[in-house]
Amino acid sequence: MLLAILGISALVTSGLLLTTSNSSKEFSTIIGALGLLGFTAAGAYARAKSLAVGLIEKLSNLYQIGLVSSAATIRPKPPVLSQPRARTIEALSSTFASGINWVSGRLSGSGAT
Repeated sequence: MLLAILGISALVTSGLLLTTSNSSKEFSTIIGALGLLGFTAAGAYARAKSLAVGLIEKLSNLYQIGLVSSAATIRPKPPVLSQPRARTIEALSSTFASGINWVSGRLSGSGAT
């Protein structure tokens, strides 16, 4: 990314120097030689634009991945469970006593339910 920024700044600087009347003949010769070798301003612009678009796409994908991963790790709230009934000693003893009475009635053959 730093290389792309330096390339764009060099491109802008060279364009400004070529358009001003104070440009040197040596600099114009170097720019002309680069143009003959295929390093044109249009090519540099297209390359810089391609790099910028690729960078924006990469950042967009990373942002989308971040959104998906954060949404995937959100856990739902646990369901509210009803509290179990508190059993008192009296309730337990009456249940136990009625069970004993039922068993003793069965054993004695009275047939009471």
